[in-house]
Parts: sequence; C-alpha cells; structure tokens
Amino acid sequence: MTRPSVVILYVEKVSETVARIMKKYNVLCAMKPWVTLKNVLVHPKDREYKEQTTECVYKVPCASCEKTYIGETGRKLGVRLQEHRSYVESKTNRAFTRSHRSSSSAESNIDRH
Repeated sequence: MTRPSVVILYVEKVSETVARIMKKYNVLCAMKPWVTLKNVLVHPKDREYKEQTTECVYKVPCASCEKTYIGETGRKLGVRLQEHRSYVESKTNRAFTRSHRSSSSAESNIDRH
C-alpha cells in the first residue's frame, strides 16, 4: 500500500509543524515555495487595458436617464468612447438658434402661469 502524500506551500515554522503532524499519521508531506523566481519574473502577456481593446461590443449608460446605448466597434474602445463624450458635450453645450430660443422661452412662460 502506498503512503498518502500532500503538497503544501512553505511558510516558515508553520509548514514544519504541519509536516510533523502529518508524519504521525503516516502522510508524506512535500513543501513548495510560496513565491518563486518564475512567478516574480515571468509574465507571458502584457497587461491589456480596456481602452486599448478592439473589435468589441460595448454599453454606455445615459447620465441623465435610464436608457443605454449598445454599440460595436472594430477600433480602440477608448477612442470610440471619447467620440461619444464629445458628441454628448456638443449637443448639451450647443448655442440656441432663434427658433429654439423662442420655443424654450414660450415653454418657460407656460410653466410660470
């Protein structure tokens, strides 16, 4: 019959105590390091930021109501979101034309009465 075995992470003074207890029950205990050079130095992929993502579907909630816009882009997501921001700012900061001014003043006069 083979002895049962277990692998535990090495933590100074704790791992030795656990190994001693396991030995009483005839369990073979192996230890492996918590931090290795490989874990510290090797990162196979660079971190990818959301703004750099391409070819994606995205959802933009409206700040003033409960509606959402769902879009798809093949370009960088950060560029597309900036375009959305610019569009919203251009619409909210636009100058009123005479017809807009007269209709908005007529609506405000109705509200006052």
